[in-house]
Amino acid sequence: ATLIAGCLGVLVGPWLSRRLIQRYPLDAPIRTAFVAAAGAVLPCLVLAFAGSYWIALAASVAGGFFVNLSLPVAAAALQSSAPNRMRGLVTSAYALVLSSVGLGVAPTLVALVTDKILHDPKLVGVALGCVCAGAALLALPLLRGAAERATITLRR
Repeated sequence: ATLIAGCLGVLVGPWLSRRLIQRYPLDAPIRTAFVAAAGAVLPCLVLAFAGSYWIALAASVAGGFFVNLSLPVAAAALQSSAPNRMRGLVTSAYALVLSSVGLGVAPTLVALVTDKILHDPKLVGVALGCVCAGAALLALPLLRGAAERATITLRR
């Protein structure tokens, strides 16, 4: 179920971005990422404190959908904003940062929260949900600022 939801997020993200382009032509990809981050907060928190398997599964499905919503849009936005001769470099840098944060920083943060704040290895699910929700909440003002700057810059 989470695999299907993740794939649906990858497919719905570009559709949503195209819809947003009609109303917000200058910053639709950033707004799509904002929707994804805002949508991921609640499922991450529900997942952290789910009382049953079915609630955890539903939260995981919703979270998987929203987490994957902006991935193809971000890659396409980087491709369209980079000069032709730099597209490979920009894509490589994006993949490096995405992989480093996703595979290096995030698991380390979950482990640190589990060990240093919660002091109980059985609460790793709570730590995972809190780190995920915290990252999504942190992304919201950053994305809002990016949308405002993009709009100002592109209107010039």
